[in-house]
Amino acid sequence: MRIQTLLGSCIALTAWHPTLLVGGMCHYLLPRRATSKKKRGPIFGVDALDLMQKHLMSYDHLKQYELGLFGGSHLLNEIDIYAIGRENIDVAKYWLGENHLYLTHESLGGSMARRLKLDLQTGVIDLFSNSLQQDTL
Repeated sequence: MRIQTLLGSCIALTAWHPTLLVGGMCHYLLPRRATSKKKRGPIFGVDALDLMQKHLMSYDHLKQYELGLFGGSHLLNEIDIYAIGRENIDVAKYWLGENHLYLTHESLGGSMARRLKLDLQTGVIDLFSNSLQQDTL
């Protein structure tokens, strides 16, 4: 079974446990919810990463997983005041640091769209950018 997603300024975190042969992916659009809004949801990085952590920890400690982080592109013009891609990356990197976790795979930033596939039986990640090149990680 494979799961996949498309990425621009959004972020995907992949997780694969090589011993238990389980994996997953979370995908979020925005770094955090506005302070005036009480709504929570996995479209926000802080909520998606918290939910992912709870699911992963139901199998094993986070340090036992191979983690990948992808996306965070800057797709609008360079003078754009909204650096959503950069902020999305910062939220994920902060979460990784708080949990003392390290990445096995990473493809962040730039100005390209990405398509990401994770094979849940093998942990193999296929990454395609808008340059139509495939990287198998």
